[in-house]
Amino acid sequence: MKNKKFDRIVVAILIFAMVAIYGSVPTVKAASLATAKDVLSTSAPAISAVHTITASTTQAIPNNGYISITLQGGSTFGAIATGTCSNGGAVSTTTPQTLRCTYGSGLATSTSFSITVTDTNPAAAGTYTVTVGDYTNGSVLLESANLIVAIVNQVTMTATVPATLTFTVAGTSTGATINGITTTATSTATSTPFGTLTVGATSTVGQSISVTTNAASGFAVTVQENQEMTNAAGANINSFDNSITGFGSTTPHAWNDPTGILGNTNTYGHMGLTSDDATNGSGPNFTAANKYAGLNGTAPMQVMYNSGPSDGSTAGVGLANVAYSVKITALQEAGDYTNTLTYICTPTY
Repeated sequence: MKNKKFDRIVVAILIFAMVAIYGSVPTVKAASLATAKDVLSTSAPAISAVHTITASTTQAIPNNGYISITLQGGSTFGAIATGTCSNGGAVSTTTPQTLRCTYGSGLATSTSFSITVTDTNPAAAGTYTVTVGDYTNGSVLLESANLIVAIVNQVTMTATVPATLTFTVAGTSTGATINGITTTATSTATSTPFGTLTVGATSTVGQSISVTTNAASGFAVTVQENQEMTNAAGANINSFDNSITGFGSTTPHAWNDPTGILGNTNTYGHMGLTSDDATNGSGPNFTAANKYAGLNGTAPMQVMYNSGPSDGSTAGVGLANVAYSVKITALQEAGDYTNTLTYICTPTY
């Protein structure tokens, strides 16, 4: 009985001494991991994210010890989908929100490690805890760190760029070269005067087309006529080449003179066009010099194309030229011939 009383007195004296020295009874605490951090691939709520957790050990992890990553539980983070362990660790999940990296040969002091965890971020914005700990194979905690990650709502950034389009048609001067053809008369933006035609001589006028646009998918320019060139008596200069009225040869090819067969009025004279736009998209291929096509009735013919924005001045991108040529035989009926051309520019934004 006396011995038990004596033991209690000794314990009390020891406790009093420790309080006097330390201010409290010392407790054993796990060390803290060095340079620990968790980098999120995205901080947006309720979407899949990758945690990249890095740190450095401050003491050795023994054989078959492990590093544990625990995401704040409950209804916050989603269950871990996948994970990876650096330094040859074997990955496993011990609970839906805890990932373990086990090291058969342990890890030395001051070993840097990197562990990734893929899960779903919490649905609500806020701060959440990710706990990292090193353990012995007997699950004794050696060192740990509590990491904080912030989940924030995404920011919607908006801007509007207005659609732009500037489309102009201009005349060309005498002596201009368009796709290998030399013009013989001066034109304006609204007039292509061939003048008085001479039998057996080719008369050519041109026009310049300019397009400036920020259309993402570019634009196409077409031209069409209201009728073939016609005089007051109803006679016409047919579309290239030797085609019956309203049916021009829409596949470009080398110029063919009208054949002038008596009684076949569509062979008395014809008018064709060419473009120096080498691309021209899905339109007629004028890439080779001196290739002509004929307008087909009132159907539009594509004469210029670009697949993206254009500046209105770069050849083949925002600038192209169209030439119109007429040639007649002695059988072409007399009179003043006229028609109306219409250009249409269609951008695709």
